Amino acid sequence: MQTKVAIIGCGRVGLCLALTFTKRGHKVLLYSRRSNDPLNRIKVLPIAKAKHIQCDILLLAVKDDAIEEVSKEIADLVEPNALVGHLSGALGSSFLFPFFGEKRSFSAHPLYSFPPVTLSRALEEGVLVMVEATNEETRKKVASFFGDNGFDVGFIKEKDKPLYHASAVLCANLPCALIYEASRLFECCGVPEATRRAFLLLQSVIANHMVEPGPKSLTGPLVRGDEVGIKRNIKALQNEDASLAQIYVSLSLRLLDMIYKSGLIEEGRWKKLKEILKNQ
Repeated sequence: MQTKVAIIGCGRVGLCLALTFTKRGHKVLLYSRRSNDPLNRIKVLPIAKAKHIQCDILLLAVKDDAIEEVSKEIADLVEPNALVGHLSGALGSSFLFPFFGEKRSFSAHPLYSFPPVTLSRALEEGVLVMVEATNEETRKKVASFFGDNGFDVGFIKEKDKPLYHASAVLCANLPCALIYEASRLFECCGVPEATRRAFLLLQSVIANHMVEPGPKSLTGPLVRGDEVGIKRNIKALQNEDASLAQIYVSLSLRLLDMIYKSGLIEEGRWKKLKEILKNQ
């Protein structure tokens, strides 16, 4: 069944979703306040010239601090029976209530790292989207729409969205700080294509975890209980960048506890390694 989908915002998320729903056979209207698709893969309409937005479902693919402003601009233009949602990971649907009412409002956040607009593409099946709506009928309709279009669907309460979004940042953004620092150190050691090799190393770790989730898939001195190796790592980092040595110790203490709880090292070894790390 074809659905009329309107999307406002042609950044990373808006473009990918527009291409995805178009590929699925839906009629997609992509609106923008400022820009066009740089590769002209899909027609982009200027929202300022819109007189009426005729759709079954409307998605606000704009920054969090623009949701209220855009909602004010389009509130009287949207089809009265259309469901309206934003794609923020941190905010709930209640931000839309003043403009579209509780019954029509929802939020839906794809747990995915979207590519730059020049590399935008239709998404593969199985991307998880977390749906939130206080109205049960709306929640079911939105879940059905995404599910029918190849997404996996999860449900979240509005009160949990700030922690959920912080968790996504911990997972998808902050590890890059470690990779970039590791790349810099790799370069100092003569590793060719240091940044690419660092991400390929991370990719191999992820591949292992997809087969065997959890600490059992890890390698390295913590899992081996290698006291000498850990001390050498810390000393090398202290000689190069003391702040990185502190990060190494802090994260190692957390990871060591997870390894112990998984039964990969005995209690005596766990206590000994903790003592070594805390005394550095």
